[in-house]
Amino acid sequence: MKAAIAAVVAVVALVAGLIWLARPKDSGPDPKAWDQKASAAFKPLVNDVPDLVQGAREWQAGQRSTDDFTQQVDTAVADFERSRKQVAGLGPSPKNKTAGELYTHSAELYEQVGRIYQVMVATDAGDVRGQLDLLARRVRELADRVFDRGHAALAPYLGEQQSPDIEVKAPEEVPLWPEEGLAAGPPLDAVPPPPAGSPPLRQPSRPQETAAAWAKDVRAAGIPAPRALVHAIGSPAADSLGELARRFVAAAETLRSRPDPKGQRDRSAVLRLGLLVDADAARAAQAATLLSGAARSQLVRVGGMMAVVGNDLLNEAKP
Repeated sequence: MKAAIAAVVAVVALVAGLIWLARPKDSGPDPKAWDQKASAAFKPLVNDVPDLVQGAREWQAGQRSTDDFTQQVDTAVADFERSRKQVAGLGPSPKNKTAGELYTHSAELYEQVGRIYQVMVATDAGDVRGQLDLLARRVRELADRVFDRGHAALAPYLGEQQSPDIEVKAPEEVPLWPEEGLAAGPPLDAVPPPPAGSPPLRQPSRPQETAAAWAKDVRAAGIPAPRALVHAIGSPAADSLGELARRFVAAAETLRSRPDPKGQRDRSAVLRLGLLVDADAARAAQAATLLSGAARSQLVRVGGMMAVVGNDLLNEAKP
């Protein structure tokens, strides 16, 4: 009887894995054409992001006026919102629907980056403003990494060629905030350790295990219930939100140390990215408790929107 049950579990796990990897062979849109449309939809966003990051740096250093930076942020938010709507309107990505879903989540996160900057530019100089800057930078990197995983899902159908003369050193799929110098600190958390001398790079390979064993690891990782995050954001209390953020990050790091499901490295990465998105949803709401008025309300909305994205990523990747 035990052997029969084990066999059923193995079959269920195998089917779950095949669903994640499924690549419909319909006669829908050409992947290259779809990807070109996606690139066009992202173009305003891609053009704005480097200048926005530079603008934030210059404004905080006193090299750019508040009015100038405010105008830059508002323009970027309008562009981010337009990109998000255009990406969402592309329809399912051909061959692998995962790509389109991840592109949409990436665009949603980029929009929240702009809205965090809107709050930051209205916040007095000090530790809270510094934490908002770090939050915006973390969310921007999460948007980058979610996009990367979406592109990886579609890449087999794009015929892209990499020159053998170019050595590509890709970043770690799932960020390590302390090593990158982006971990939350006072007044949201304790002083983080010093960053690493160089940013972590993508491992050439990772250990693997059966889908069933990975599912067991996910259940044992201590992931907070989605309703706990939603409730905490709706009734923000700094201590409970900070604790939730730490628990989401701890779960991501627990799973980083565990093998990936066999043949599904990106599935594990997407789940861990979702956990970090949820962690920063909690951080956004936690930072809101230190503000008032419109800034507080907007940051709570940012936390709520990020919680939706994080939950979607978890639902799409969970066993």
